Amino acid sequence: MGSDLSVDLGDGTAIGYAEVGESDGFPVIHMHGNPGYRLEVNLPAFRTAADLVGVRLVGMDRPGIGLSTFHRFALTDYPQLVRRFADALGLEEFGITGVSGGGKYACACAVILSHRITRVALVSSTCSRDMPGAKVTPNSEDRFFYPLAAHVPWLVRPVFAKLAHDATRDRDSLIAMLDRLGPTD
Repeated sequence: MGSDLSVDLGDGTAIGYAEVGESDGFPVIHMHGNPGYRLEVNLPAFRTAADLVGVRLVGMDRPGIGLSTFHRFALTDYPQLVRRFADALGLEEFGITGVSGGGKYACACAVILSHRITRVALVSSTCSRDMPGAKVTPNSEDRFFYPLAAHVPWLVRPVFAKLAHDATRDRDSLIAMLDRLGPTD
């Protein structure tokens, strides 16, 4: 168990990961949200849940995030990276979780690696924008930010950087702002 672990996949690709829970428990690979990285599994709720149900929860950095080396990949390529990662850790069968933006990666893995993945959990998951009906389901903020991020990402970066900065300085203010947004419409 640890927070700053890394495994080399043999082709120059390093994958950073963190583990919590029971070292001999059923393995579950966690797909972090956006923004996010392997240390989501160190949040108290994740640690408590992993201990409570006795699983080995493995938070994996996507390429270019945290301790993982950068390389471009398509969503359909991601399951093969997860397969190689699971092989490197000696995991024959495993569960998978996807939170928020990690949900689409978890779904892709569940479809392509169905012979190895025994359980899937999606929490507040997003989906690929090219799926039927995907463009009508987000709330008004998402309908504004997704196209903006796709066409002028340089404009969105400062907005999210300020949000992240403010969240670390004044957590209560961020929670109040989220409460004002209310439920999705």
